[in-house]
Amino acid sequence: MPLLSADSPAVHTQQPSLDGRNVMVTGGTTGIGRATAALLAAHGANVFIFGRHEPELRTALDYLSQARGTILGTIADQSRAEDVARVFAAADHELGPLDVLVNNASIGAGEITEGDDAQWRYALQSDLTGYLDCTRHAVDRMKRRGRGHIVNVGSISSVHHTKGLSLYVAAKSAIHGYSRALHRELGPHGIKVSLIEPGLVGTEIFEPGEPERAPEVQHAEQRRGAMLKPEDIAVAVHYCLTQPPRCNIGLVRIEPLKAE
Repeated sequence: MPLLSADSPAVHTQQPSLDGRNVMVTGGTTGIGRATAALLAAHGANVFIFGRHEPELRTALDYLSQARGTILGTIADQSRAEDVARVFAAADHELGPLDVLVNNASIGAGEITEGDDAQWRYALQSDLTGYLDCTRHAVDRMKRRGRGHIVNVGSISSVHHTKGLSLYVAAKSAIHGYSRALHRELGPHGIKVSLIEPGLVGTEIFEPGEPERAPEVQHAEQRRGAMLKPEDIAVAVHYCLTQPPRCNIGLVRIEPLKAE
């Protein structure tokens, strides 16, 4: 009797290829977004990224150009409806039909009483309304084809309700409920919806007034297992996208080994 192999149907489920699939990654110029774009493109996906700042976009496109898949990108702010519409039109023209949307772009937000009225409204427009806007554009395209996949990158703050982050918690809690309802709405149309909720993740972007988030501190925290890397979240996105058509990975939570 032959030995079972790792890819035998008797021991492993089907894993659809990402080769040639068209993917949009919001906030794809830094952190989790860039790591996700890199991994998916390395597996042959064609990836369109956008972010708010030109230097980060140039750096990301240069880095991602080494991948197997096609990499394109532009500057856009997803809090602006006109920017979102422009980005999707550009992806239509340059990539073709969209297969996957990774909703990832987000900014930090603290207490509701911090900053002025414009600041807290901008935070919610970026962290919540932007997700909804991008989803509407993606779903409109995916419904026409009867298939697609939306991956929302949320946060474990939706259940931890961290003090001092009430605005961020509000947005991520809304993304949690929204994703679960969206799955039920879109499943009948052949569109999958996955939610990934990471714990503390270190990125290369930090504020000068936050020495505890400096790169050397983050690296030390990652080595001792108290902080995740962006690449850890990218692997979860890849997992969600490579399941058989009958499977929808609804929720994945990823915490540091030594979470506080």
